[in-house]
Amino acid sequence: QSLPPFPPPLAVGPIGAPPYPFDAAMMCCCNNEPDPGPATVVIAPAVPMMTPAPVVVPPPVQKPVVMEKAPSLHEHAFFSHEPAVEEKVEPAKEEPAKEPSLVLHFETPDGSTITKVMHGRPLGLDFNKTVPLEVRGTRPGGRAEKLGIQAKWKLMKVNDAHVDGRAGSPQTIDEVKHHLTQVTASLPPDH
Repeated sequence: QSLPPFPPPLAVGPIGAPPYPFDAAMMCCCNNEPDPGPATVVIAPAVPMMTPAPVVVPPPVQKPVVMEKAPSLHEHAFFSHEPAVEEKVEPAKEEPAKEPSLVLHFETPDGSTITKVMHGRPLGLDFNKTVPLEVRGTRPGGRAEKLGIQAKWKLMKVNDAHVDGRAGSPQTIDEVKHHLTQVTASLPPDH
């Protein structure tokens, strides 16, 4: 089986103008036959391009400005003898960063509760080896002495966590000591 002779190149466009590759479209078609054989290539003129119609965009619609009362010439800043006043806008105030603190809740020998807040370490406290921890004394000039913490006060809570040996709280001296070490680590040390 012989193929038809290949057609000469297409000359499309104005007479005398060279042919351009985009002036023709190349199409190839193969049917799904078991023995497809050779493919036939047909070159056909391209679809002529049309210039799209211009798009007309309408101007934006402006809403009329309605003034409740027009300023008089005397009220206008241009004619006023008083200088125009600029309104000062205060920047939003940022809350200062909260410094780390440790809230200690003590039970006094008379059964009352006293709360003290520490903002640094060392705490300046000495405890007896009992649970709940009982203050044995304070270090002279230390934070605990300056806050008025007294001997025989029992440490019941640190921040919101009980440390008095009740169920769910540290039970041994080592557990309470470990808890205190963890929570005081966030406090700034003395320099």
